[in-house]
Amino acid sequence: MDTIARMGGFMFGIYFILLACIKPVEKQVVPVQEVIEKANTDVPQKTQGVTSVEKLGFIDLRKEFSNIEEPLFFRLRRLEIGPQGTVGFHEHKNRPGVAYILEGAITEYRDSEQLVRKTGEYSFEYNGVQHGWKNHTQEPVRAIVVDVWSPGEEESPEIGVLPEQKEFGEESPKTNSGIALAKKEMSSLDDIFEGKTLRIRVVSVESGGVVGAHKHESRPSFAYVLSGDVIEHRGDGDYPHESGSSVAERNGLMHWWKNTGEEAASIVVVDIVDVPKK
Repeated sequence: MDTIARMGGFMFGIYFILLACIKPVEKQVVPVQEVIEKANTDVPQKTQGVTSVEKLGFIDLRKEFSNIEEPLFFRLRRLEIGPQGTVGFHEHKNRPGVAYILEGAITEYRDSEQLVRKTGEYSFEYNGVQHGWKNHTQEPVRAIVVDVWSPGEEESPEIGVLPEQKEFGEESPKTNSGIALAKKEMSSLDDIFEGKTLRIRVVSVESGGVVGAHKHESRPSFAYVLSGDVIEHRGDGDYPHESGSSVAERNGLMHWWKNTGEEAASIVVVDIVDVPKK
């Protein structure tokens, strides 16, 4: 009995150690050093009611651009904010990004404005921007956030090696067909990447439509399927995707896409590209 009691106490202690190591959801949204305390009580003060933060992908930017030495990652997360939930007021410090609303409506408190962001809308979060969010509705809000992130004192994420990519044969489509660009906008990244910009595009692919074969070189990006069924043909195999699927597109990746469903597919793509020449 004493042995059982000691084992029970040991397991109970381990449970609390593990519990202490689990990072609260609220702290996964905004870095502590970015939090701002505002006297204006109309602005969300704390992060609360965030029901989930999913880390969908990371790209090591040291392997994408030759002039980066310190750990720096391109990151994709999916958040859910419950009814009346908030993301506390904060200032972006060397963490530029863009938030895209997947579902619902949420109010962004930005400067002196209150901006309601609805499904299909997005907000660039450039360096120095000060803002917070609140879900005033009775329904959860879901969003994806893509940002440039430095782990600081946190442990860097482990990223597997990209499988060897084989050249596509002549039968692979080289051009796009059935493609329409629904939205496109850019935000400068000169503060951290001179000559680079953060770009968001929403691409519609009609049934049977194709995104032609191409190779990613110094254009890291994330593709997130908003709706529809598509197959990604890669240099290492074929990968089916549906609504909610995401792909990290890094150096060396070779692929093309086809909409295999009966309805049009919609994909949001966020990437880092060169500033367009005037």
